[in-house]
Amino acid sequence: MPIKIQELMMAQKITRGELTRQYIQQSDAIEKISKLNRIFSRLGTNPRTNIDIIVQHTCELLKGVCSLYNRLDNDKKSLIAWADHNLPPDFNREDKPDGHICYEVTMNEKDKPIVIGDIGKTVYQDTDTNVKKYGLKSYLGFPVALDGNTIGALCVVDVEERDFSDTEIHIISTLAKALSLEEERQRAEEELRESEKMHRLLAENARDMIFRRSLPGGGFEYISSASIALTGYKPEELYNKPLLFENIVHPDSRECFKKQWRNIVNGAIASHYEYKIITKTGETKWVYQRSVLIVENKTGYPIAVEGIISDVTNQKLAEMILKESEIKHKTLVKNIPGMVYRAYPEWSADVVSGSEAVCGYTKNELASKKDNWLSIIHPDERETVLHEGSELINAPQDIVQTYRIKAKDGGTRWVEDRKTSIFSDTGEFIGIDGVIFDITDRKKAEDELNRTNERLEAMVKERTSEIVEKNITLKVLMDQREEDSKKFEESILANVKELIMPNLIRLKNSRLTGKQQVELNVLEANLNEIISPFASKVSSSYLKLTPTEFQVANFIKHGASSKDISESLGLSQRTVDTHRYNIRKKLGIRGKDVNLRTYLSSLT
Repeated sequence: MPIKIQELMMAQKITRGELTRQYIQQSDAIEKISKLNRIFSRLGTNPRTNIDIIVQHTCELLKGVCSLYNRLDNDKKSLIAWADHNLPPDFNREDKPDGHICYEVTMNEKDKPIVIGDIGKTVYQDTDTNVKKYGLKSYLGFPVALDGNTIGALCVVDVEERDFSDTEIHIISTLAKALSLEEERQRAEEELRESEKMHRLLAENARDMIFRRSLPGGGFEYISSASIALTGYKPEELYNKPLLFENIVHPDSRECFKKQWRNIVNGAIASHYEYKIITKTGETKWVYQRSVLIVENKTGYPIAVEGIISDVTNQKLAEMILKESEIKHKTLVKNIPGMVYRAYPEWSADVVSGSEAVCGYTKNELASKKDNWLSIIHPDERETVLHEGSELINAPQDIVQTYRIKAKDGGTRWVEDRKTSIFSDTGEFIGIDGVIFDITDRKKAEDELNRTNERLEAMVKERTSEIVEKNITLKVLMDQREEDSKKFEESILANVKELIMPNLIRLKNSRLTGKQQVELNVLEANLNEIISPFASKVSSSYLKLTPTEFQVANFIKHGASSKDISESLGLSQRTVDTHRYNIRKKLGIRGKDVNLRTYLSSLT
């Protein structure tokens, strides 16, 4: 049987008036919580507007004379009314913080309310100037935090003494925490705007054109101002006419560009590619485009393409010039009647040309470890070749070796190997540059001549009566040998002058740096020396020079200045001058009025 209300009241000793008061309080609390929910439903996307809404409804919901959101400005050392509702017109919105109730909330309380039902009984009656000025009697406040640090306080004040309920304390704490969230949102938006500003500034100041195009239409959503320098068109022109960019693509590149765009629309994209464009002024440029596809997170469909377009015209021109130079170089080397190579310490080699004519092996075969050059040197010659070649490892120098090799066809051939050791700027041995000539025919002629000489000598001993006739025959043969040798050398010299030097001269007349010009001059001179008897006919004094002095003397002989020698050999000019002094001393011309270059040239 249900308990009657009268019996319940008697059991708990509650009067009807008390029960009515509790009921009213509960109803009031429910109504305030409901209003609190409605406040939150009114909040939008603007944090500053939301802060004003929260502060206004704090006053209305808690039924104070006014509400206030005070923030502490540490730089100014002041308390500032950041947002308010129903403040008196003469209220001082920025004041010194000491003594103010809100400042105490800010400084002393982290996550606790300050509840003052009767301000007159507290020190704030005297310390807070607003209490007496506006007749304030009660105060309810709660700290507002940002990143765990208290930055201000939300409060409501009244001109009557009040006994704030738990519901009211809960409401102001909830609204203060809502302010904290809005402060965080506001700072996040400010940081985002600053970040966007910085990225836009970077994009606008970039030398390359940065863009974003929507898919599948292809309209530009963003174009950096670099489009003017790259294409001659302003971003606005490309915004208004999306197909304008396709029209400025060079006819030679248009089909490739269209194919790439079709791939992009279908979700496939090349990370980078090159093409030509025609600028607004009619100039043709090479551009390099790097792109990334932007897809929608939910569907995975491509919605845009973002990328960077760079002007690579100068690089392309440099590549063309380099390619043309390489062709000239290959033609130059190809016309040398021998095998041009660079060999490495492990006896592998980069053969430039002529290997098959000399030994039958291709340049790829000689680059391997199986059929390297050492393996085809005749066993009887190998130790001598190694011993003589080991001297090249110690210092830069030139040598000429004559030895036999085992050709690919199994035959034995005689070769003349003219080589120069190469060192890095740090003095590390890199390898050997050289030219190998097939002198098998010459050796056969020499051998035949030797055999002939032997037969003649025997015949002279046996037939003294025919000595005159035999001497004449011998002289004829010797003359023939000298003539053959001379013709062979003339053939080499003619080939170099007619086939190589014209190409070398054209290369020298191309656009080269000063250092490249000097090194090309030295290359020309060294090429002449490889095919001339200079290296074998220099004076004994010249051979006393150190390897470095030999290099310096070689540069001087060919007209290089101390500055040119310094740049080419990586030496200081002072060191070059010291080498000049030592060279004159060793050649015995120190203190004499003799031109060093003229003297060096006279040694050949």
